[in-house]
Amino acid sequence: MALARGLWPAHFRLPRKRESWLEPWLTGANAGVLAGGASSDGSWASQEPTADSLIVLAPAARESDELSLEAFLERSMAIKCAVLDKRSLTGYRATANRLLEFARLGGDHQRPAGEFTSRNAGAFLAWILQSGISAKTHNNYRAMGSAIFSEGQGAGLVPDTFKNPFAATKARKVKGKDRDLLTELERKQITAHLAAEDDRLLMVCELIFYCFIRPVEIARLRIRDIQLERGEIQLVASRAKSRGRVVAIPEVFMSRLHALNMHLLDPDWILFSDAHNLLPGERRMEPSTMAIRMAERFAEVRTVLGIRSQIKLYSFKDTGADVARRAGLDLKEISEQMGHASLNETDHYLRPISGRAGSRFAEKMPKL
Repeated sequence: MALARGLWPAHFRLPRKRESWLEPWLTGANAGVLAGGASSDGSWASQEPTADSLIVLAPAARESDELSLEAFLERSMAIKCAVLDKRSLTGYRATANRLLEFARLGGDHQRPAGEFTSRNAGAFLAWILQSGISAKTHNNYRAMGSAIFSEGQGAGLVPDTFKNPFAATKARKVKGKDRDLLTELERKQITAHLAAEDDRLLMVCELIFYCFIRPVEIARLRIRDIQLERGEIQLVASRAKSRGRVVAIPEVFMSRLHALNMHLLDPDWILFSDAHNLLPGERRMEPSTMAIRMAERFAEVRTVLGIRSQIKLYSFKDTGADVARRAGLDLKEISEQMGHASLNETDHYLRPISGRAGSRFAEKMPKL
């Protein structure tokens, strides 16, 4: 859904701004670092601000032209980069990237930011929902979009009379889990289709299923993180849900990883470096954005196969845990592999099962 021209009130024009207490102008080499400035692929750069690169955002009064939506997002992100830590910026960058992408679909990224209304915000959220995201993720986009516009308004980038476009949008009701476990038939359908049509996406699904790795964690993986000689994958700490853990590689999955010949690649390369072909490379897309692209790609496959909408890319993680439990793996081992803080959290994702058994995870994990 592109940004319809009719949603922009053509007669409405913003007055020239009079004063601004904050002027996040970016100059020289600091521009891309502080602003998370737009890179060659149109997304905000992933570099983080450092003590040497931060410039002082001093109060200033300035007459300026109306800011385009693109410029508004860049300056709002500049402020966020100056006040938030690396982990907190991930969601804001993903939201800014998608907002910019949405506006560019209709060629409206150069229109004044003050003309972005609640109808535009609603259209953006509806467009985001088409990618198959959960209600919870939808609400996160809504909250972060609101925060970005509030930050810009507080900095004087739009008039005081400007109304936050996300404030009038509605949050979606979250009813427990919004994804379901795959049936055995669905697993066979998906794996057979991907083996023939999209082997790289199949690799993503297998990593999630066998190693219980979240899509956003997969998007962060570097070649060096996959330690085949030790049978482990090192997940680097980033956000609260990925505390920096080591996961075991099941023996049934080892041959698949060996076939990638990763020893021939640069250890600093990203395992899935771009959303188009999911091949290894140097370029790194924002992990949360890459995870969304993977989910969108899987949603297309799900539609082609006529699979239930409750089946998400993330469903492979829950399904893998459930299959492992039924194959006799101990719940404590599964919980540790999933990175959960408690057994109760793990048990929430599994079907009821009777009996007990336990053995080493890597040896007993069954085939997808």
